[in-house]
Amino acid sequence: MSPAGLQAVSCQGCGGAVAMPAGAPHPRCLFCGSEAVVLMPTEGIELPGTFLPFEVDQAGAQAKFRDKAQASIWYPGDLRDATLELDPLLLPAWIWSGQVETHWAALVRGSTRSGKRPRTGSDTKRVRGVLVPSSSAISRAELDSIAPFSGANSFMFRADQAVAPFELGKLTRTAARKAACDALAQQHRAELASANATVSFSGSHLFRELEGQPLLLPVYVGAYRRRGKLHRVVINGQSGAITGEFPKSWLRIGCAVLLFGFIAAGLGLALLLLIWAATLYL
Repeated sequence: MSPAGLQAVSCQGCGGAVAMPAGAPHPRCLFCGSEAVVLMPTEGIELPGTFLPFEVDQAGAQAKFRDKAQASIWYPGDLRDATLELDPLLLPAWIWSGQVETHWAALVRGSTRSGKRPRTGSDTKRVRGVLVPSSSAISRAELDSIAPFSGANSFMFRADQAVAPFELGKLTRTAARKAACDALAQQHRAELASANATVSFSGSHLFRELEGQPLLLPVYVGAYRRRGKLHRVVINGQSGAITGEFPKSWLRIGCAVLLFGFIAAGLGLALLLLIWAATLYL
């Protein structure tokens, strides 16, 4: 489906592609703050049918950034004064449910000469709500660090009534299915390996009743400039969980190391003096 009244811009820096109502101005990239954005055609774009609503407003998202900027003594003092350009964005993803069956072989600890013994087994698990990101600019690690998202109150999505700009997804259903299978297998393998206290683990997987739907996730994407360099943050629009680039103050770290060194040296000197004083009375 190619939505009417829709325009899209693509960033020549990071590759992010964002769609919005036709005529809406947007001179910079939402992902990296670059002004090198160009219009791109929207023919053939297939949009998700649902989206998750924002539960944190823009003022709340700004407050989350300020709290994070003050959360560590190792952050530079000027970070809390940084001006954050923050925008709401609907992020493309797929949500999958299904059944994974794992047949496995492993080595577990046992009372043998090698201290290990072989063990095999199989297990079947029903898994729901596995998210597979379909973003060109937001990484899986960023999405995982601000998860989870709750799909309890999803709404029908219409491009002409979008509550925020939305990124165009990059994954086809086939590619998203493969990514979901990989995620399901990895999750089940980790659970089985942990439950059986394995030393080594290998397995094969069967997938049944896989069902996936594309949807849009609410996030805030921000960029702040510090000493001429742009840093990006991503905030979960439901929970306010935040991830991003927060530089450390090497001056503070250096002073802390020096202070620790002086304290350690002072304690060492005091110990030597006590030992010397004790020898005088022997």
